[in-house]
Amino acid sequence: MGGDSGGAILGGPLEENELWLRVTTELEDNRMPRSEPRLPDHEIDLLRRWIEQGSPWTVEPGAARDVEPVGGLGIADLLRAVLEERAPVLLGVLLLALLSVRARRTRASQASPEAGRWRGTIGRCLSLFGVSEAVAVILLLSIASLFEENALLTRRVAQVKGNAALEHRHVFGSPPEPFRPDKEPELESVYFRGNCERRPDLFNGGNYRTATLHLRLLGKDEQPLRVGDRVEEAGLVAEIEIVRAPNTQQGMYSDRLMGGVFLTETHYPDRVTRLVGKTVVLETLDPGNRWRARYPLDGRRSRDKDRLQGLIYLHVNLRNDGKPFFPVVHYGIRYDLHLRDGILREDSDLWLGNLYWTPRLEVPRPHAVPMREWFDVEEIPLIPDPEIPGAAPSLPRVEPPPSPPEPPLPGPSGA
Repeated sequence: MGGDSGGAILGGPLEENELWLRVTTELEDNRMPRSEPRLPDHEIDLLRRWIEQGSPWTVEPGAARDVEPVGGLGIADLLRAVLEERAPVLLGVLLLALLSVRARRTRASQASPEAGRWRGTIGRCLSLFGVSEAVAVILLLSIASLFEENALLTRRVAQVKGNAALEHRHVFGSPPEPFRPDKEPELESVYFRGNCERRPDLFNGGNYRTATLHLRLLGKDEQPLRVGDRVEEAGLVAEIEIVRAPNTQQGMYSDRLMGGVFLTETHYPDRVTRLVGKTVVLETLDPGNRWRARYPLDGRRSRDKDRLQGLIYLHVNLRNDGKPFFPVVHYGIRYDLHLRDGILREDSDLWLGNLYWTPRLEVPRPHAVPMREWFDVEEIPLIPDPEIPGAAPSLPRVEPPPSPPEPPLPGPSGA
């Protein structure tokens, strides 16, 4: 049993069960319940045992269950329900009502002038307040209400999409461009991804590492390149290796999730059914712990033909079953290689930047989780073994080292 994502929520192994992944993930935007604190550990353990037992259900499939009403229908709901269930009948009544009005007007015009005026007036009044005419008016009003409601919802959906796009452009631009980490140009570097939650029951209050990412430039022989090396442009490759941080939750690195990671130079801002252009997926080096992708650098040549540059996006949510899916961009790999007679110059650069934003982060909102604790070239604390985030409220916390005692203030002259 699955939804648009295709993930089953009943039964199956934990690493593929959508319900388990949703309640245990560290990603706030994906975790359930939505916009609520993470479920207590005893409830998560109860859910785990239920899934491992095959998600048994005490109610027979198809059995009716008594439910309490949640409230009466509003006028718009009633009109919509009547229209949906009795639309042909109401349209027939409307047609009969219109024919009735026309017949009355015809009879009134054929009578004497005085009677015609009198009967015409009465007829017009009756046509306004007759049963058939009343139903016709209700039908017209309901249709108008539905059209108005549909227009309102359409505008609201467009507004929400526009706000989301505006928010994304406000942070990273459109198409998105990663912020460059504060470091010198280099062709091999290490980056650290942190947790975006902050709670007192988590290790270090939630400020801990979830992944280490290694980025390097490789040559035709798949060996790391350095400044001063002679290169063959056709064999240049950007390699990214993702290493799960010790003691982070396995749900963050399920086979299904990591199997949906792909690299491409195309940005996908909306739902798609298939990918276009060159695409590279992850290769598993150590199941549940290490993955790697190697992306050939074609790039764009500058006018002087001594510069090779481009931007590679790392997306998640790849699907191959033909159903629509929404790729979510997480990182951008920017390369800017300067060559002189086929030799890499010292200003050549290859770097990784974050492109995933959550409302918990300080950009563009201040006083939230600092970006340097979410993605940085500086090390983020690891969870010490065997502690697990959220296991107990008494987990040790990383405290800054005590400051050295300040020297005493100088006394009066001669003291």
